[in-house]
Amino acid sequence: MKGSLSMRTQKCYTVRSDQTEEQLWVHHVDLMKMNDHCEQALKDIFHMVVSRLLSEIYEHIHCLYKLSDAVSMLDMLLSLAHACTVSDYGNV
Repeated sequence: MKGSLSMRTQKCYTVRSDQTEEQLWVHHVDLMKMNDHCEQALKDIFHMVVSRLLSEIYEHIHCLYKLSDAVSMLDMLLSLAHACTVSDYGNV
């Protein structure tokens, strides 16, 4: 196989740690606590952003309602105009 290394040419590298297993466990627990804290902070930030976004939308909901009403009216008029040009409704 081209590009693959045979077992004779592969080298094994190990890293020795000066820390005991107990010290590594303490660091692991501390990292897990920090990770949980970061995840909770991220959830709080997402909640604040979504709440602020919803409050901004609620302030302008009447404009969105009027816009959807205008778009639906325009869609209906376009459909009627298309039906009128395709069929013989104008010649009756």
